[in-house]
Amino acid sequence: MRSFIITSLLFTCVLCVIFFNGNYINSSAEYIVECVEDAHFEADPVGSIERLESFWKENQAKVGLSVGYKELDRMSDLIIDLRTYFELGNSDEVKRVRVLIVETADEISRLERFSLENLL
Repeated sequence: MRSFIITSLLFTCVLCVIFFNGNYINSSAEYIVECVEDAHFEADPVGSIERLESFWKENQAKVGLSVGYKELDRMSDLIIDLRTYFELGNSDEVKRVRVLIVETADEISRLERFSLENLL
């Protein structure tokens, strides 16, 4: 009986960690999308890029515990591209990179959603 209780407690702890990790990853992806949204980016592009860079620098390792290196590297490269194209004044490429950042953030959060595909 004691082993059943201990196993149940450990299982509950694992479920809680999974739940909180999923919420953290999804909220991180939402913050990234907010930084490059039209309303925020058009009002203060330099501030949006700086917030995105500092957020990613602080949270990349934590996100990396759950997300593969492919998505992490892609997001890092896109953030660098966003800064570069903005400084060069290439607005078409800035828009393209912003769309790619949103797609990558969606991919990161998709990997943490509860779905049959993710469970298999």
